[in-house]
Amino acid sequence: MPLTDATCKNARCPEGKAPERYADSGGLYLEAIPVGGKHWRWKYRIGGKEKRLAIGTYPAVTLAQARQARDEARKKLLDGVDPVQSKLDARLVVRVRMGTTFEAVTRVCFEHWRGLKTARHAEYVMRRLEADVFPALGNKPIADITVPQLLAMAKAIESRGALDIAKRALQTCNQVFRYAVAHGIIERNPGAGEARGCAQGAQEDELCPPGWQGSANAAAQDRLLPGHAAHAAGNATDGFDLRAHRRADCGALG
Repeated sequence: MPLTDATCKNARCPEGKAPERYADSGGLYLEAIPVGGKHWRWKYRIGGKEKRLAIGTYPAVTLAQARQARDEARKKLLDGVDPVQSKLDARLVVRVRMGTTFEAVTRVCFEHWRGLKTARHAEYVMRRLEADVFPALGNKPIADITVPQLLAMAKAIESRGALDIAKRALQTCNQVFRYAVAHGIIERNPGAGEARGCAQGAQEDELCPPGWQGSANAAAQDRLLPGHAAHAAGNATDGFDLRAHRRADCGALG
């Protein structure tokens, strides 16, 4: 007989006894344990083996929600997907994504880049990242960072009158994204397309705060991509020069 809300609420398991199972339907049951917890499980078979999917605890997960979760898991099973393995894979994706936050990737990149610079300059760049960039973007998975978030970070720096620091912060971010793309951490650089538009002077670049573009030459100097004409003329930025980094280290890293 299917469970009712009242049955779930009154489900108990005496101390010293094995967990008590209250069956619903379609393999779903509520398991009450002696210490007072109640857990939803769904029993199913795949590949000739019986397995159980943990759905959640009662009353945080209601009877109706548990049934919905069972039905969704059953659909996966009909498609040939193991619900338990699917859940484990989803957790792994979350762990991997949180292990590749913008700050984590930046620090890995920085450790290889700093050998190309003086200790004083490297410390300055890291202080700038820790003061302005990491508070806004550091704990975000690097694959999830968007152009509007980059713009908001730059605008916050610009609002205190530090226009050049805002520009250099964007340059550094862009080069970290290039590092992440080169190492297969992300598929695309969220600022690359906008940077090209800024460099060509074809349109106002949303990554470049107002006032950064003036003449064609100024626009070229404000490119976010490393290795542009200003760099060729010897006007290197304070950000990561990933071209040099790739030549010196990325082959070994790969």
